[in-house]
Amino acid sequence: MTLTYDVPPGWTSSDSSRKPLRLINTYAFSKSAAQPLDQWTHFAMLRPVSWNLTGWCAGIVVFMGWGLMGMITQGLLEEAWPFAVVIAGFLLFFGFHLAKALLGRTTRTTWPHIHGIGLGESGIIYRLPSGDADIPWESIRSINATITNSDNANPRKGRHPVLRVTYNSVTDDGAPVHLERELAIDILGSSPLVVYWTFVYYWATPENRHELGTTVGQKRMDTWLAQLTKTPAPAA
Repeated sequence: MTLTYDVPPGWTSSDSSRKPLRLINTYAFSKSAAQPLDQWTHFAMLRPVSWNLTGWCAGIVVFMGWGLMGMITQGLLEEAWPFAVVIAGFLLFFGFHLAKALLGRTTRTTWPHIHGIGLGESGIIYRLPSGDADIPWESIRSINATITNSDNANPRKGRHPVLRVTYNSVTDDGAPVHLERELAIDILGSSPLVVYWTFVYYWATPENRHELGTTVGQKRMDTWLAQLTKTPAPAA
């Protein structure tokens, strides 16, 4: 197979992950989520918040905390309470996100507390803080690399690159319904392009799904990643 599945301009960036999917056993989900239907899956874990961003956030928390403590120790709260309120607001805001970033490194991106998306012989799996899902290959209607609100002229509408899977399901009363799941690709810890190509390839070629959960399928995915990251040799 060649890399022929197109994606919209700007769907990936230089910050997108270039790591491979990982072949993991169901034991990896023992403490984080329901076990997948397949014994082995190719999985893209969520990436943690970068240490640079975490460091900036920590620096702001320290600075704001130092400023607030200074106002308290010098008895300036009564005279400058509006500034104290603003500083306290920033402190709470960045403190919350700092705690969330640090906790995220142990609750969603490390063993055995992992979250992300993957695929196996049975279908595509979602193991996310927002909820789990197992989508059989036969239920999938489409797999798209798209950008949200790309057709909306309103500049206030956020535009985010996502991987969208549309599939057939049923409601609680048994009525058929079409559902879709979107995942922002910038939180993926594996190459979004390889994840997308892999999903589309095995959805479109059911005769090759026996490769999934084996080193044969993993080698195919690693080959695509190598093609993606390969740089041309310098001219002689």
